[in-house]
Amino acid sequence: MQRSAGVDYGTDAVGYVQLRRADGICEVVGRITPEHKVSSKPYRVVVKIDEISEKVVDAKCMDCAAAEGYLLENAPEGTTGLIFDHLAFKPHKGEELGIDRLLQDFLKDQIGEPDCDQFLLYCKQKMTDELCDLINKGTVLQAKSPLWHAVRFSRVTASKAYDAAHSSGNINSSLVMSVIGAARLKDTDAMKRGRKLKHSVLNEVRSQLGKINPTGIFLTPRYPVMGASPDGITEDGQSIVEVKCPTTKKNFRKYVKNDGCVAAKHLAQVQMLMHIANRKQAYFCVAHPDFELTTNVKIVKVMYDPVYSEDLMLKCQNFWEKTVFLELCRVYSN
Repeated sequence: MQRSAGVDYGTDAVGYVQLRRADGICEVVGRITPEHKVSSKPYRVVVKIDEISEKVVDAKCMDCAAAEGYLLENAPEGTTGLIFDHLAFKPHKGEELGIDRLLQDFLKDQIGEPDCDQFLLYCKQKMTDELCDLINKGTVLQAKSPLWHAVRFSRVTASKAYDAAHSSGNINSSLVMSVIGAARLKDTDAMKRGRKLKHSVLNEVRSQLGKINPTGIFLTPRYPVMGASPDGITEDGQSIVEVKCPTTKKNFRKYVKNDGCVAAKHLAQVQMLMHIANRKQAYFCVAHPDFELTTNVKIVKVMYDPVYSEDLMLKCQNFWEKTVFLELCRVYSN
């Protein structure tokens, strides 16, 4: 990271940024070197921009005490409570387990070529069970949670397990770019339908299986560069629940085959979900294309396969080592 001060203080003071764009809103998280104290830890700044109106909706400095004091001192009468609400919004401790944070801290003490095995060992030492549990509880809103996005960054998630395990290892592939967030995810009709119907489908599944609790992302020290976010956990805590909403009968068979078994790509996802979440069974729930009229959901019970899952995890980790790790090291080393 370049640091500068005085008249040259500007874009060189920006260490790195993460960006998310959805529904006309662009959110940017960046690290900014304080001009008056260039040897200090960079401040984390969050900016939200309405791209349609081209206006800054919100901006927060997460680490600057001076900014907090200014806000309190200059708060209009009657708004102090709102300012304290802002000050109460502090970075989650779980952000320490973001791959970007872990790798940048690891690289500080490296001489020569970075070693992936050493990095994985470093991650395992940092990823305590307590911190992983804290992250799981802090990300139950999933896509609506900033922490969820932060810890998913550059991890192989269960939905990408099959593709990662069968990857050619091309570092410039769209799969690698999607893992590190450098490729815009194609919003398919099935994904749009899933967002629209997920709540209704889960309600139908509840009528058959009983209460289903929301859950956040699961991480495991054994495989620190993987992550799993099931759609729910049964009330007894024994089973994970995953929901899919294909749009056509033809696409339905890409999820559940004619023999009633889960198709290979989604079986890999479900097995990784169970492996990382430490559950022995799953319910793979696929809404029929006519769900809006019939409320029909195909529910397939899947049992955990330790041999298959362990092989899958090793293949996904090998993919990460040969591609994602090298690309991230190239970026952060520069």
